[in-house]
Amino acid sequence: MKTKSILTISLVMAMSNTANASVEEWKTLLNNNFTHAKSWIETKIKKKDKAKITICMASEKKAWIDDVLPEFNKEYPNITTEVIYKGSGEMMKRLNDGNLDNCSIESPASSLSALIYDKFDSVDSVPLVYSPLVMVSFADKVKILEANLSTSYNLSNVEKTANKKWGDISPKHSKFGKIRVAFTDPEKSNSGFVTLLSKAYTFFDSYDPLTEKQINNPEFQKYMNNFWKLTNHKEGSTGKLTRTFKTNRLKYTTIFTYENMVPDLLTKYSNNLKVTYPEKSVLNDHPAFIVAKDSKVQNASKTFINFLLSKDIQKIATDKFAFRPSNPSVAIGKSLSFATIDIGIVDLPTKADIPLTILDIAKGNW
Repeated sequence: MKTKSILTISLVMAMSNTANASVEEWKTLLNNNFTHAKSWIETKIKKKDKAKITICMASEKKAWIDDVLPEFNKEYPNITTEVIYKGSGEMMKRLNDGNLDNCSIESPASSLSALIYDKFDSVDSVPLVYSPLVMVSFADKVKILEANLSTSYNLSNVEKTANKKWGDISPKHSKFGKIRVAFTDPEKSNSGFVTLLSKAYTFFDSYDPLTEKQINNPEFQKYMNNFWKLTNHKEGSTGKLTRTFKTNRLKYTTIFTYENMVPDLLTKYSNNLKVTYPEKSVLNDHPAFIVAKDSKVQNASKTFINFLLSKDIQKIATDKFAFRPSNPSVAIGKSLSFATIDIGIVDLPTKADIPLTILDIAKGNW
């Protein structure tokens, strides 16, 4: 199977001896993805033009957008703003159903979720921020699981111990209950969809877009359905899932969440938190694209996206809310200095057919 080289992303701690070369590779990705955005940044918008824009955002960005929106309203008083937050899957379905929320701008959490929109074209979108998927577990429990597995505990083998009783793995730890692994409902929440697709790429050990021939493989179908059966995926919100993990140590052993949610978990669990990144990662790039038809509304929408990509606003996104900035001139915030991670970023199919079929396969509807 042909594979691509892994893109190494280093979040260098203050006392780390990690070479800067890996940081430069991440910056190369940023520069490549930001090339199209530059034309938007350079677009001159007339401040006197009046317009109302409806900004439809994935709920993961709510804290950031709510924080910076007053500054935008102050800077552009002639642009009236309304913000609607929903899960990425629901956003795209409502857009397909005739733009039920009358959105001017759409920004799901990933280009994977954006593919659900029938008319999505990545050429007409720009990434606002990045929030890679992470597998978060309690470190003391991971040590027990790795002793049982005789290898590292990660996305490729998480189902081998999932849903078993702790007593069957280690009798003296039976008080832990069951080994519960959770991600969000892929039909409602982006992180669950990304988890499922990252698991699919892991089976084929490939970074190339998955094909119809591959997903028709009976062994693959069994693999995905088994993963689905042994994991919990009822929660519709990544934020709620992560908060449950934080407040109830016995509820879950492992969850799949966003990197930008890890710093909050570290405030409680510090060194007892194990953060692992999928070897084959579907990147959460938070693409923004315009669906407004009116030219003035389109220009006002560009103005807002332009504003979000500006250095000051990107700095807030990373320093205060732990996103990785999209603007390559802004450094990754210190709150993300908890790890040095290699991320293998996969290429997505150009249409949603295959990802949605993989979801059906996992659920046994195939």
